[in-house]
Amino acid sequence: MADIWDEMEEMSRQMELLFLEGLRRPRSRFATHLWQPMVDVYETAEEIFVLAELPGVDRERLSVSVDGRLLTIRGERPRIIPSGGGRYHQMEISFGPFERIIKLPAEVDTETAKAVYRNGLLEISFRKAHIPHVTHIVIAAEP
Repeated sequence: MADIWDEMEEMSRQMELLFLEGLRRPRSRFATHLWQPMVDVYETAEEIFVLAELPGVDRERLSVSVDGRLLTIRGERPRIIPSGGGRYHQMEISFGPFERIIKLPAEVDTETAKAVYRNGLLEISFRKAHIPHVTHIVIAAEP
């Protein structure tokens, strides 16, 4: 039952983030704003994998941190300004700083964290933390 409440709490948090992002996002594509890269989260019995799509971002501009079950990926994709004084007809690619906070499906052992960045994809993996399962405690009768 706790899983349902966790999911509802996460959904509420995500809705609030979407609402707040909509309020602070500038109307112009030329203004600086935070954007969020696309991610995949995959879980096996022993590990959790996160794959973030970050084409055009230099590895030196990336930062990854974990706080409990929250994984934060931050960085910046520099704007590429074409030379020649032309004009845009279509502009869909986001540039500038970004941040993505992902709630991991389980606690992780941060000592086992591995991150590799290649071909515009950031691959992060963790082994799951071994947290004891529910232990039943016998209630003694009063003497």
